[in-house]
Amino acid sequence: MSDEKTGGGRMTALDEMISGDSLQMMKAAVPYLSPRAAGFVAVFSKMQELQNTLRLYRQVSTSGGLQAMSADRPQPTPAELLNELRQYAGAQGQQAISSIQQLLDTIQLIQMFQESGTMPPTEVQP
Repeated sequence: MSDEKTGGGRMTALDEMISGDSLQMMKAAVPYLSPRAAGFVAVFSKMQELQNTLRLYRQVSTSGGLQAMSADRPQPTPAELLNELRQYAGAQGQQAISSIQQLLDTIQLIQMFQESGTMPPTEVQP
């Protein structure tokens, strides 16, 4: 995958928690290996990530750690979520996210007008 599609090689928070440097190096080596070895290394690295993910969420569910960490930070806004997603989207995805953001901004503006009781007049053209 190109850096353009993966956000410049940036990893998500989940990937950072489940994938260490050794797994990243294994995945980086895949294109340089024979087809047979590449397939094995690719599957092995993904299986390790899956095991690490299961282990992480098993620990979280038994200790309540993730909920405790989440309680410390405020609930993200839809705009914050969209900005986070935008970093990993390609050009087409970024356009879609921008459209969603504009829609949310418009809805928020309408809500502000409704709450203040000063809805702007709407023009109806025949």
